[in-house]
Amino acid sequence: MQELRPWIGKPPISIPPDIPGYRLVRGENINIFRASILGILLVPVWWILFLVVVPILSGVDELNGTISIVNILTVISFILVVVVVHELLHGLAILGSGHLPSFGAGPGFFYTTCHEPLSRNAYILVVLLPLLAINLGSIAVAGIWPGAMGWALVISIMNTMGAGGDIWMFIRLLRVPRSALIVDMASGYAVYEPDQATTASPVEP
Repeated sequence: MQELRPWIGKPPISIPPDIPGYRLVRGENINIFRASILGILLVPVWWILFLVVVPILSGVDELNGTISIVNILTVISFILVVVVVHELLHGLAILGSGHLPSFGAGPGFFYTTCHEPLSRNAYILVVLLPLLAINLGSIAVAGIWPGAMGWALVISIMNTMGAGGDIWMFIRLLRVPRSALIVDMASGYAVYEPDQATTASPVEP
């Protein structure tokens, strides 16, 4: 496990725990480099989608902008804001599942974690909420306020680049049965399936 620094809340789980009625079937640590590459590769896809959908909503099909010191500083500020909002949205999804989130940082990334097992669907919501909320929100803002189209695109691109690990986990979790429980370990996750030898009550999403 990578060295993780808790900021708010308890340190993340480092060893998959025993869950009565369930058996551990696999665990995975996220390769940050691969996840980052995935996020970068998805940027052109998102760029095209954004530039197709926003003109339909706003009627404006021109993207104007200039490079200046002020704009560069604004982009840096947006990066910090997007990172914070991204992690808070992970935390909001955890709260919605009935649990408390913890926040921290690892080498090259920030994390939000939960110390209780979640159902597969609840965990997928935790994983995807920041990507969907920020990116769809940027489309809505650009559609309502065309003058903000450039900044909305910048924000959503930064969010997409930073969501590589989330997207990677979502793809991997599609193979996990709905009856499974997921334990988050900040830099990865562990998958549990019902033990056929016992009767277990699944965790509600």
